[in-house]
Amino acid sequence: MISPRSKRALAVQISWWDRENLLHENCRSKGNVDAAIAEYREGLRLNPENDSAHYNLGIALGAKGTFGEAISETRAALRLDPKNPQLHYSLAYWLEKYGEREKALGEYRIAYTLKPENSQFKRAYERLAHKAKSRRASGSTARKPEEGV
Repeated sequence: MISPRSKRALAVQISWWDRENLLHENCRSKGNVDAAIAEYREGLRLNPENDSAHYNLGIALGAKGTFGEAISETRAALRLDPKNPQLHYSLAYWLEKYGEREKALGEYRIAYTLKPENSQFKRAYERLAHKAKSRRASGSTARKPEEGV
């Protein structure tokens, strides 16, 4: 059952910072990521077009280490809000965790292009671009994930 507080949060359009903080607060206050995941899934059952719920569910799933699911939920959020640089950054983060460095680099590039004044986006893009350049120079390749993304 979804809590009244989560229902209110899903019904209101709030900034991505507030969304992320709400999820983290919800997880911490309950001490249970599984409860937060269940609430976001219930919220999405009620409103499947809620990009905030997809994004936050992705964060919770990633916190559990289920990066493939985190990627899927973040992509669902991006289909609803394709010009949101934070969503591209988050997708890049999960892709990188999953071992898909080239795809991650592309998403970091998009986030940075959409919001070049964001130093976090710039640092992430430059960091991974440098790693990619170093790998190419040494002839090594990125590890392949067990399942496709």
